[in-house]
Amino acid sequence: MMEYIVYESNTGFTKQYAEMLSEAVGLPALPMVQAVSKVPRGTGIWQILFASAEAMSQVPILSLLSPG
Repeated sequence: MMEYIVYESNTGFTKQYAEMLSEAVGLPALPMVQAVSKVPRGTGIWQILFASAEAMSQVPILSLLSPG
């Protein structure tokens, strides 16, 4: 079961997205630096990270679609 939303944000957009998701699902959202000390090991989290369009363009599409 998920108990936290943990995010890393460079520009603030990912933080806004995490906070909107937090309100929608009723889970607390924490930046990664706070989560390291506050979230107990083994706790279920949703992790949201920043990924630039340039970085994503380097990922082969099949690796995004196939599990494992």
